[in-house]
Amino acid sequence: MNNSDIVYISGLFEDIDKGLYPVIKNILETGAYNCVCIQLYKNSKDFGSYPFDIEIKRIDQEIGNYNPKLIIAHSLGGYVALQLQNDIPLILLDPSMPISEIINNNLQLTESGYFYNDGETTIGLSNNFIKSLPLTPTIDQLTKSSKIKDICIVGAGKGGYRVAEKYKNNLSTAEYTLMGDADHNFSEVSVQNQIMLIIKKRLGIDQDRC
Repeated sequence: MNNSDIVYISGLFEDIDKGLYPVIKNILETGAYNCVCIQLYKNSKDFGSYPFDIEIKRIDQEIGNYNPKLIIAHSLGGYVALQLQNDIPLILLDPSMPISEIINNNLQLTESGYFYNDGETTIGLSNNFIKSLPLTPTIDQLTKSSKIKDICIVGAGKGGYRVAEKYKNNLSTAEYTLMGDADHNFSEVSVQNQIMLIIKKRLGIDQDRC
C-alpha cells in the first residue's frame, strides 16, 4: 500500500506538470506531507475510450491504495470525487457540470463515429463511453447520494462559480468560499495562496509550518 497524506484528482485534460497541482505538491512536501495526483483516464488520449463508470471504479481503487487524509479535486475531478465510496474529507475546486453535459455541449457525430471537440481538443469517443453517459448522475442526484460529509467547495469568480454554487446549495453542510478573482484553473499566485490556506486549515497544519 502506498500511503499518501493528500490525493489530488485532476480536471479533464489538466496538465499536471503546470498550474495548480505542482504548486500544492511542492508547498506541502516542503512541510513533509506526501501529495500525489490521480489523472482522469491516466492519459488524455484514453479519454472516452471506455465507459465512465469504469473510470470511477479505477479512481476509487487508487484512492483506497493511497488511504489519504484529504482529497483535493479540481473541475471534473470534483464531479468524480463525490462518487467515490469513502468518507475522506474533500476540497472541491470549481467543480464541473456533469460529464454528460460536458460531452453533449462538445459532441460531434461524423461518418467515423463520435468525437469530443471543444475547439482546442478533439478526441474520438467509443460507443461504450457514449452509452454510459445517460447512467451518469446529475448534480442533484450526485449531491443527494454522496457519502462524504466533510466537504469544502471553492468557486472561481472568473470560472464556473455558478456550477460550484449548485453543489453548495445541495450540500447544506459544506463550507463554501467564492474567490472572485480566480479563473477556473486558479492560475494567479494570490489565489493559489488562498487555496493553500484552505488546504492547511483542513489538514490542521500550523500556517507557518509549510
